[in-house]
Amino acid sequence: APVVNGVIRITFALDDGAEENNLRLGSLLLVVFPVNQAPRFVLLEPDVRLPAMATAAVHEIAGFASNISRGAPSELYSQSITFTVSQCTQHAMFTQAPYMTPDGTLVLGVTPTLAANAECAVQLRDNGGLENGGADASPLLPFSVTVLRVNQAPRFALTRQVLDAADDAGWVRLPGVCVNVSDGEEALVSLQGEVPSQRLSFRVLTVSSHPALFAAEPMVSPAGELSFQTVAGSFGSAVVSMLLQDDGGTADGGIDVSDASYRTMTLNILPSPRVGAVIPSIASTSPGGEVTITGSSFLPALRLSPGSSSPARNPGPAVPVVLVGGHACVDVVVHSDERLTCSHPGGRGHLTVSVTVPEPAFNRTGSAAGAVWLDSLLFAGTTASLQGFLALGPSQDGGPVGKSPSSAGLAEMISGGERQLETLATGMGPESQATGMGAGEEGVGLAVAHAPSAAPGPAFSDKGVRALAVVDEVVYVGGGFTRLAGTPVRSVGKFNGDSASPLGLGVDGLVNALV
Repeated sequence: APVVNGVIRITFALDDGAEENNLRLGSLLLVVFPVNQAPRFVLLEPDVRLPAMATAAVHEIAGFASNISRGAPSELYSQSITFTVSQCTQHAMFTQAPYMTPDGTLVLGVTPTLAANAECAVQLRDNGGLENGGADASPLLPFSVTVLRVNQAPRFALTRQVLDAADDAGWVRLPGVCVNVSDGEEALVSLQGEVPSQRLSFRVLTVSSHPALFAAEPMVSPAGELSFQTVAGSFGSAVVSMLLQDDGGTADGGIDVSDASYRTMTLNILPSPRVGAVIPSIASTSPGGEVTITGSSFLPALRLSPGSSSPARNPGPAVPVVLVGGHACVDVVVHSDERLTCSHPGGRGHLTVSVTVPEPAFNRTGSAAGAVWLDSLLFAGTTASLQGFLALGPSQDGGPVGKSPSSAGLAEMISGGERQLETLATGMGPESQATGMGAGEEGVGLAVAHAPSAAPGPAFSDKGVRALAVVDEVVYVGGGFTRLAGTPVRSVGKFNGDSASPLGLGVDGLVNALV
């Protein structure tokens, strides 16, 4: 047996057969010296493939060497063994030179972001020595280490968690919502060729408070610009989630998405103020008159905050800025989301009324062109019973105030002529002497504008309207006349839209004001 060693005594006898007791004994001592047997092992997978890492890392590959033997069975407990790794090329790719532990584990550290290949060899040695022709080393077995150019995860940073936009904004484009957009490959160095560039795209998932919130759903360009298209009159909140993906794939453990989960932001589509009616819609040129503006969305808008399940208004005061003809309407008081009052700045003509509600990130603004008409009027008001606008001012023949408001002027004011104008009473002209007024005194006129589909109310009769008031949809008329809509009165009466009636016993002389 080639692996057995020790001492053997061999005894033998010589007998010539001629005489009795003529036996001769002899012995031989055979010494078999131990000879060190070469250790041995095998590499079942000699090609090591590792991904290029973004940071330095030490890899341990257990079981890289297998079937490890010290040589002869008798050497199992008497000898120690050591692996030696040598002849590695591309030393720059290693932060920890490869070595192997006695149990066959390969340990090595690779340079971060470096893709390369190295050829190495490993040998197993024992401490049995070389005496008597022994062998203490195995053959060199080659192996290779390849650090692969593995796709690195793309990355980006989200600069905002909450964004607000107006419902009538249309297309909204917001650069810089996502910054530091990268395919993750910029730091990768390859000793095997140039690292190719990659195409990036954002995957965007939007969960809206209702399906008609967007005409075009939010999207993010590769440069990080968020864009979407709103729908006028449609407002609410949406949670926008985004993930950055490249086209590098996932081979060899590569990563082609930015995170394991989506990054989210809240997008609030806020209603712009709607300016509906301005009451009175016909007013004097003099500043200071109170106007009531009805519409919607005059209060700070409801918005959803991150981590909140229900929308809330922005805390703190937010007094709207109201402009009439480009000038500030002062003393603004917001009574509700649908109504506010202010003192108009004066002016002349068909004026645009705008309401701007301040918000933390931007201002919401709504306007209505020609919503109020300011002119040289003694009185202006509205009444549903007459289904139109009432105005009291100088007659066409004027006086010191000049040429306002004639029937033509009122008709022009009412939605560009879309309403019909009916003169219910004219000012006091040359016939004023019949009522006791001196000729040439300033006359006043009363007119009502009707929608085309509305039937005109009964006309006032007589002359001399000087004062007008509307209380609870009843029109009170004063002046110097004896009949109102065919009803006998004494200078003052009231009209409910269907018929006129005197106001008490009336008065002698002229009524110049109603308070």
